[in-house]
Amino acid sequence: IAVPWEHPKPWNDLKTSTPYGQLPVMSWGGEEVAQCLGVVKLLAKEFGLAGRNNLEAAQVDEIVYALQDVLDFGWDAMFDGWVLCLEKADNKKYQEVSVPTVLGQIEKRLASRGGQFLVGNKFSLADLQTFFFCSELCLTWCLAETV
Repeated sequence: IAVPWEHPKPWNDLKTSTPYGQLPVMSWGGEEVAQCLGVVKLLAKEFGLAGRNNLEAAQVDEIVYALQDVLDFGWDAMFDGWVLCLEKADNKKYQEVSVPTVLGQIEKRLASRGGQFLVGNKFSLADLQTFFFCSELCLTWCLAETV
């Protein structure tokens, strides 16, 4: 699908063929897997980033879902549909409360688990998702000073 979305017809034609009417959709072993976290969790398991046991897998999920909650709030706070709307009241709360709070909570988890990696003393999806979250703050949301 070509970007920018100046001509929505290709996507409109494809949209009805996706399981939930949205992207992402990934083909894996002849099967479709949809939704961001569904795709991410499959890939994390396949490439050894989902934790070595059930406890570590739950700890990975804990970090990923904490970040996802804040990301979801951030999208709602900053956009009106697909239009960036930085004047929304929740935008200030996102920048000044939600982001620093979740990063502080994750930093405490990092310290309590040895200080190098967020789960199991090994690089995991939790570390990757945290890196992604912080990168998006710097690149997309102009919140480099928060990171």
